Amino acid sequence: MDKEFPKVQALFENGEIDHYIVFTNRRKPAKSTLVLAEKFAEIGLTSVDFFGTEEIDRWLEMNPAIWTSLGFADSSQPFRVDPTDLSDVVVAFKEAVDDAEHTFSSATNFTHVKFKEKNKINILTDEYADYIRSESMPYFSDIKAFLSDPRNSEFRDLYHDAADDLKQKIMVTRSQFTTFDKVLTYIHDAITNNNPKLRTRKRFVRVFLHYMYHDCDIGQHA
Repeated sequence: MDKEFPKVQALFENGEIDHYIVFTNRRKPAKSTLVLAEKFAEIGLTSVDFFGTEEIDRWLEMNPAIWTSLGFADSSQPFRVDPTDLSDVVVAFKEAVDDAEHTFSSATNFTHVKFKEKNKINILTDEYADYIRSESMPYFSDIKAFLSDPRNSEFRDLYHDAADDLKQKIMVTRSQFTTFDKVLTYIHDAITNNNPKLRTRKRFVRVFLHYMYHDCDIGQHA
């Protein structure tokens, strides 16, 4: 963008430009983008905006007809998943778990009978339920403690934003999946595929999705 600055400045001085918008196929770093926008605004432009892949993906998700009109295969997917929020939460949680000085409270009991009832309502198979119990439930108390810690309020908000977004999309497209096993697997793959941040943390994405389901943040409970 340093090379673009003098070009934009010249265009403005010649009266050829008032607004400047940049679209990029990369994620937009919040802090550096703000500094860059302020630099370009000093030229005297009426407005300056930079849009990264997260905004572009969100707009395409909100307007699926665009995918259809352009013939992209993604338009045939049940729904699109923005991996950003949950990715940040998973990475932060994994770092906390790996921190030798970090301790969690494990007082919460997650083996209540309502889990079995919820599975019937959502059509989660017994095999998958057993998998959640054995592979994911041991982390549930840690996740609850992590999200409850005031120091992690930012990640708690990201978690709930991600859960609310997924819950709405699942409600709309639930009929396209025969079991909730497939719902969870689809979301996991959509979040982790081609996501470098989660290359060594895929297991924890699955654990968080299981926690969301078990804690009734996603899925039906009545």
